[in-house]
Amino acid sequence: MKDLSRALSELVVERVGFGIFAVDRDFNLLMWNRFMQDYSGRSLADVVGRNLWTCFPDLPHGWLKRKFDSVFVLGNYAFSSWEQRPFLFKFRHDRPLSGSNGYMQQDCTFMPLVEDGQVVAVCVTLADVTEFSILQREREAALKLVRANADRDGLTGIYNRRYFEERLSVEFDQWLRHGADSRAEANEDGARAVSDESPSATQTLPERAQIADDAPPVPHQRLALLMFDIDHFKRINDENGHLAGDMVLREIAARLPEVLPPSHIFARYGGEEFAVLLPDLGLDEAMVVAEQVRRAISEDPIENGDVRLWTTASLGVSVVRGAFTHYEMLINEADAALYAAKRQGRNQVAALRIGG
Repeated sequence: MKDLSRALSELVVERVGFGIFAVDRDFNLLMWNRFMQDYSGRSLADVVGRNLWTCFPDLPHGWLKRKFDSVFVLGNYAFSSWEQRPFLFKFRHDRPLSGSNGYMQQDCTFMPLVEDGQVVAVCVTLADVTEFSILQREREAALKLVRANADRDGLTGIYNRRYFEERLSVEFDQWLRHGADSRAEANEDGARAVSDESPSATQTLPERAQIADDAPPVPHQRLALLMFDIDHFKRINDENGHLAGDMVLREIAARLPEVLPPSHIFARYGGEEFAVLLPDLGLDEAMVVAEQVRRAISEDPIENGDVRLWTTASLGVSVVRGAFTHYEMLINEADAALYAAKRQGRNQVAALRIGG
């Protein structure tokens, strides 16, 4: 019966679907099952009794020796996941694997073999987890894509309104923490200076030199918002079809990053309306950026095959002031300036001036 049991045990070890090998305290190989033979190309007779490091010089010697030593000394199991170390042996696998040179991904377990209370050898099981690792990587990539797409507008590929307002909220809160009160006083002085110059409720770009932004340029203590929409966009859709309208939106989204400062956050806010967050810019600087945006939209036609469309945009600019207590106030002011630009004839930039 004992002979049968031993024969069955040896058969299981030989035919099991994962690798098994064992080493003694001198790191001489004592066991080398069929799995290890098939993937290494080294037969049992070729390796048993020989030193592990001599047979397989490519093994991570320092790391693996520390694993063995801990089992010999402590008598406890040790483990290694493919996520910690993708592979122990460089066994080839037929599945394409990025970042691991096509080697089988492996989970390893190190087990103490005890005799008379002493650890005399360590047995290692090596499981092929390549398929699982591929599925895990695909899952992580899919989740990353989902998270990225959740922030993006499906038509244009730029940020969507939800993400934009999240970032605007963060930037606005940061502005509040960096001394809104001190800036409020400076901005109020600037607003009074502007009021003395002109009674107009709005300022367009040719008049922007009259707009005071006297607050000192303290880093991270300014914040501007630009909002714009495409003039007569409904007419574009009605006369050329919605596909042409979509083409216009995509082309504008593609053009503008070239004229926007590096720290900008550019989003499709809804329909034909876009928004640009401009951290650390004052009103004069934001008006300059807005004019660059206006020109980028209007100076060259949008073309696709036989379709050639000239477009313009109306733009509104706002900057944070001491009276602002919520980021929506910045949005509302930029939106009001946008519609002021439309009332003044479209294809221009406007900034609303409100005291406080």
